[in-house]
Amino acid sequence: MIDGLREYLEGVNSEMKKVVWPTNEDTRHLSTVVLTTLIVSSIVLGAIVLFFTELFRIGLAQPAILLGVMVLAAIVGLIYARMSSQRPSL
Repeated sequence: MIDGLREYLEGVNSEMKKVVWPTNEDTRHLSTVVLTTLIVSSIVLGAIVLFFTELFRIGLAQPAILLGVMVLAAIVGLIYARMSSQRPSL
């Protein structure tokens, strides 16, 4: 059992020596890319949530506005669906 464990650890050590680790500069650059993407997407999603929250707050107070936005969204969706179905597929 101990021989098996030692053999396993030697294999792990051997594989770890084969790994090409990123440099500090690469790690810093990739971390910056990830954090920037995270922050930008969080801001965009937050803005979308805020927009829909305000839309429904106003819409519940004045149902005509909510109905108008829903009809407009349905029309835009139908136009988009029609245009995308006429486009030749690749």
